[in-house]
Order: sequence, then structure tokens, then C-alpha cells
Amino acid sequence: MRESRGCEFLGFTFVGKQVTIKVAPKKLKAFKQRIKELTGRSRGISMQRRLTDLNRYVRGWIGYFGLARQFDDIADLDGWIRRRVRMCYWKQRRRPRTKVRNLVRLGVNLDMAIQHAVTCKRYWRLSRRPAMHCAMPNKWLTQQGLLSLKQLWSELAPLRGTA
Repeated sequence: MRESRGCEFLGFTFVGKQVTIKVAPKKLKAFKQRIKELTGRSRGISMQRRLTDLNRYVRGWIGYFGLARQFDDIADLDGWIRRRVRMCYWKQRRRPRTKVRNLVRLGVNLDMAIQHAVTCKRYWRLSRRPAMHCAMPNKWLTQQGLLSLKQLWSELAPLRGTA
């Protein structure tokens, strides 16, 4: 039996007999596109400004779509945003020597730092490597000022019960 796609209205999709509220696929795609614009590697702005713009957009988006009951998608988006931010930080360190120095300063051992600094792999691919997670864990990104989409979504949990 084929599952119905539901009814879309104001960016939400209403699915099933018990009416599950979800974010419309088009709106998820538009969200990712906007995050890509805000975290673009070639934007010539400081990381503080980039994080401020990103946080403003994420807070507004989750304020509107926080009623949706799709935690898995929110968790995936949160991890994806963190990876985009790690990529931006890595792009800022242009020369291998600077990359090594900063990785060691952030707690990565020297051999791993050198390996990551001189690789020919690009920024997006390296943002997923263990050295990046060791150097820039979620706690560090929070200290830098990045908001967690999962945390914002879970703070709105009491409102989802009334929808």
C-alpha cells in the first residue's frame, strides 16, 4: 500500500490520520541552501560575524518550524551545520604551517596535524576527519558561539504537545 504524501501548507506537511506535522521537503532544501550561503568559504567576513548571521537565521527558522516532529532530520541538519562551520575554520588557515600550529594548539598530536595540513584533500572532506573533531569538538564550537539546532528544537518540546 502506498503511503500518502500528505498535505502541504505554509511550509509544513501534514501526514497520516493522526496528523503528523513535518517540514516540507522544499523548505528543508531551501534551509540547506541558505546555510550554504551563510557558511560559504569565500565570504570575506570574520568567523564571529558568520556565526552571528548563522545563529540569527537558525533561531528564526527553528522558531517557525519547531513544531515539526522529525527529530532525525533536525539532528542530521545540526551535524551538517557543525561540519560546515568546521570547514570554514579550516579554510581560514591557509598555509600548512599555520594549519599545523593551530591544530597542535587545539590539542591534536603533531604527526596527525602534519598529516592533515599537507594533504591534498579539500576542505569539505577534511571537515569530517578525526583530527577536526578532536580539534574542534561540539563543546568548542558552542564556546565559539554556534547554536545547536537540536538544543533549540528540544527547548520547543512543550509547544509540540499543543499543536
